[in-house]
Amino acid sequence: MQKSYALFTGTKGQTFLAQLPAGTPVTITAQSGAKEQIALSPSCSAALLYAQDSAGAVLITGLPAAPQVQTMELPSSGSLTAAAVSDAGMVLAAFGQPGGEIAIDVLSSKSYSTVTNVATLAGMTFIASAAAPQNESAVIADGSKGTVWLASNLTSAVSLQPIAGTEQGVSQPSAIAASADGRWLTIANLRGTSLMRIDLTGQTSITQTACRCAAANLRPLSGNSTFLLSDPSSGPAWVFNGDAVTPRTLFIPGVRSVTQGAAQ
Repeated sequence: MQKSYALFTGTKGQTFLAQLPAGTPVTITAQSGAKEQIALSPSCSAALLYAQDSAGAVLITGLPAAPQVQTMELPSSGSLTAAAVSDAGMVLAAFGQPGGEIAIDVLSSKSYSTVTNVATLAGMTFIASAAAPQNESAVIADGSKGTVWLASNLTSAVSLQPIAGTEQGVSQPSAIAASADGRWLTIANLRGTSLMRIDLTGQTSITQTACRCAAANLRPLSGNSTFLLSDPSSGPAWVFNGDAVTPRTLFIPGVRSVTQGAAQ
């Protein structure tokens, strides 16, 4: 299951960890690079801090109880554009190529290899599995083709299998995310029906959920398959609850701050 903590960076490049709902922030890295992004694993037990075009990244495992921090040197395969991390600390990294394509590489502490190339990357995520604790499976969305691929056996002979495309409702995908238990895959579309939920076990059919929002993000929240769709700094928020029998979106109004003592 996902963890109840907050991981955030400070103005001087520090990385802080705070237990929710009322934990005191603790510094876990003294200084990271500028414009760091944070990628979380499916169950939020690992995180990767990276910056686009950077030659290195910071991997944090054991979250939140016993964080272990290590620096990763990224291969010079091109310009880093995006990354994803597994619960076991395996990394998928997307590198822009001179011809315009994007190469998806899988990285571990011992080696790296190319998984596939896509014209436009719409998102990628590892799939958590109790049967495969090393998280050797991932999902990659090709935005230009409107195809979502399941990549298996990432550390050996990689196998790619399409699991959804335009016929199933994929239309200009903008983000994908897996549930903490590895059962559900959520796809955010910029066209057509906003959100799709795919049962990776094949037990139920694909569901589609409309949203009166531009579902450009899928940021994990507390729960198994709950995601923030909107920019957290924009005020009102849209949330997708993919754990319900019938998935639904929720609108959370923005809260206007009131200065103490001001006229009401």
